Amino acid sequence: MSLHAARTRLALMVRIFGLCFRTRPVATTVVVVIMLVDAVAATVLALVQGVLIEQAPEGLDATVLAVLVVGSLFVALTVIAHRVLLTLQRDIAEAVELVLIDDLLTWTTRPATVEHLQDPVFLDRLSVVVRRTQALAHTVWAGALMLSSLVSVAVSLSVLGRIHPLLVGLAVLSVPPILLAGRAGNLYIQAVDKNSELLRLDEQLTAVATGAGPLREILVAGSAPQLDARARALWDEMAAHELRARGQAVVLTSLGWLIYGIGAAGAVWWTVQLTRTGAATIGDVGVVAGLAVFLAQQIMDVLSFRVQVADAGRVTDHYAWIRDRTAAMAGAAAPLARIDDALTLEQVSYSYPGRDRASLEDVSIVVPAGTVLGIVGVNGAGKTTIAKLLTGLLEPTSGRILVDGQPVAPGALTGATAGAFQDYAALELRAWEAVGVADLDRAEDRAELDGAARAGGAAPVVARMAEGWETQLGASFDGAQLSQGQWQRLALARGLFKQHPAILVLDEPTAALDPQSEHDLFAAFAARARALAADNGAITVLVSHRFSTVTMTDLILVLDGGRLVEHGTHDALLTADGTYRRLYEAQARGYAAGTV
Repeated sequence: MSLHAARTRLALMVRIFGLCFRTRPVATTVVVVIMLVDAVAATVLALVQGVLIEQAPEGLDATVLAVLVVGSLFVALTVIAHRVLLTLQRDIAEAVELVLIDDLLTWTTRPATVEHLQDPVFLDRLSVVVRRTQALAHTVWAGALMLSSLVSVAVSLSVLGRIHPLLVGLAVLSVPPILLAGRAGNLYIQAVDKNSELLRLDEQLTAVATGAGPLREILVAGSAPQLDARARALWDEMAAHELRARGQAVVLTSLGWLIYGIGAAGAVWWTVQLTRTGAATIGDVGVVAGLAVFLAQQIMDVLSFRVQVADAGRVTDHYAWIRDRTAAMAGAAAPLARIDDALTLEQVSYSYPGRDRASLEDVSIVVPAGTVLGIVGVNGAGKTTIAKLLTGLLEPTSGRILVDGQPVAPGALTGATAGAFQDYAALELRAWEAVGVADLDRAEDRAELDGAARAGGAAPVVARMAEGWETQLGASFDGAQLSQGQWQRLALARGLFKQHPAILVLDEPTAALDPQSEHDLFAAFAARARALAADNGAITVLVSHRFSTVTMTDLILVLDGGRLVEHGTHDALLTADGTYRRLYEAQARGYAAGTV
């Protein structure tokens, strides 16, 4: 581990320790006191055992009675303390876990773009941390308990040293179990990290198998056995990784304990030999035998807590990486208020993380203020990518985006965008929340909600709900079960709830609607676009696979293979007799033949 990584882990442990006191001050104080008592308990009990063995022949006197009382108290305190310790630590860990999850939410939503959430490396690390936040919350206590156990080991060894200095050699014998078990723990942690991507894939399969929508398709297709076999294969692969690591761990830890066991037995035998020369007493034999057993338990505790610390340390590394990665990304600037002249793309290209081929390449276009912009092309042409760039959800890999001749700050377009994308969310909340979440300050204004519902074609959907805007949505909460088209209309209403956007985008959000309904809806959007254009020069972006929709736009971009191959008005593009005309006429023939 590098010095930087060690400092990072230590800094986080200090922060978590502070969180423990901040979230649960009394419980944390009690836990610290218990650990201090626990650090000397094993040694005290071994000494009590030695005194009882030494004094037993003389009968029950004041010394024996006092020792029995002390020993009984420590036994009782140890048993009770361990139960209390586990309960309090769990409560503290849960409180700290909430803070750590809040950290993750803050960090992942702070950047101005969504690029990090499309990076497989980021998602793998995030998946590990989300599942293991409790391990992070336990980091401090695992470290503190390991320190307490080490103190206990040191106290025990000091007692052995008083009997005979060479008995401290048991400390040397404790090194092999610690080192070998530490290696075993690292192997297991590496296996867990290796499984992170497989776990994400398994979570996807689980979501498919338990979601009402995907499950319908699985049942109709009869593919459940194949998906089950795939999930089972994933588990088998993950289990093989962990089983291999566990097998190696068993061999390594067994070897370490064999070395210690032989040495501990030798220490007791040697102490017995010392009694024959008067260098030790029979009570010393009891102390050595007791401490040999206790020392083994203390070493096991050290090993156990070391594995927990190492495990949490790896999670800590992912946690710190996420923090640093998101901190290095630009935060959102103030939303763009208006567009006076034009929005310009200068040689803009974009490549998604982990992909060799660019999704958009060398696109240059000037979009005048107030323009209703249509984007067309076959699937995979780059339509959604350019829409995300125009709305600031992605930053160009190369090239620049300018507004009125000035480079746009990250997040300025995103904060000024309203509308809906094809991958809209079906928010299973109350109806007013599902729409009003776009602007929470106005979410309870029913007149505003009604206006957005009318604009998005969702007014009939809300009108048919038993409790209107107060209706709970979604089968997961025994709420209203909506069709895909109804969910889309609510998503459109949500996208239009924001006031005075500078960018209005509709990225094929109406796929579940029939052509006439889609056309009518886009016509309404176009009317609103004209009003916004007069207000603040807003640009409206329409992405649609239906060419009849984009005929109402001012400027059409034609994409093919991530490149801008044509642009112009509908009439001009038809006259040009290029890609646009070929696609337009092919779709028209499909409608005429009833195949589209």
